[in-house]
Amino acid sequence: MGTRLRRAFSLIEVIITSSMLLLGISGLIAGVHVASRQQEHNRRVANGLIIIERRLEELLLLFPTSLLLTDGRHPDAGFELYSESGVRDAGNAFRLFYVVDFASEPNAPPEERLPGVVINVTILWEESGGERSLSLRTVR
Repeated sequence: MGTRLRRAFSLIEVIITSSMLLLGISGLIAGVHVASRQQEHNRRVANGLIIIERRLEELLLLFPTSLLLTDGRHPDAGFELYSESGVRDAGNAFRLFYVVDFASEPNAPPEERLPGVVINVTILWEESGGERSLSLRTVR
């Protein structure tokens, strides 16, 4: 009878295969982590945009008679606080302020004056990368 050769994996082949597998798994985990962070960021931007649009619409409904549309920053020294779901005064996930300016300089010549105001609404929130913000502006 002849001798039969048994072929097995060498230790080097096992180490190389294991490292390739670990590299692939770690790449997959990193990809899932980046995707979940991006999804969280997109959710926050969408919620912030909804809050800004809602607040801007409220302000435009008050135009031109409300004292909330006087020249300057509102609220003066702070922020309007919103929860993660967009409920006002129910959390501090989002901080909002708005600035009202005249559409033209108050001391501009009459022929250059534009009627109305410019409303710039800004919302801020904290994320892992630091503070983020989003602004919308309209002229009324």
